[in-house]
Amino acid sequence: LLVCATGAPDIPFMEDIITEPGIDTLPEYRRKDYAFAACAKFLENALSHGYVPIWNCRNDNAASYRLAEKLGYAFLCGLFTVEGVISND
Repeated sequence: LLVCATGAPDIPFMEDIITEPGIDTLPEYRRKDYAFAACAKFLENALSHGYVPIWNCRNDNAASYRLAEKLGYAFLCGLFTVEGVISND
């Protein structure tokens, strides 16, 4: 039974430099360190191939923040984004 998986979403403008793990764990298997193990292996592989791993999550995703910190990531900066269409009206 596959309970947790990680992969790298496309980052077209920097695909040969950076990578970012995407992680999904079945709800009943969360908080059992499966995500940590999968991401740790992902990072090991990324670093061994010369990629710079980044981490991105929503401000309200406390579990993702905890996992990133546990993996050794340090918070660098906040980022503002805009959703929708910008109008000059």
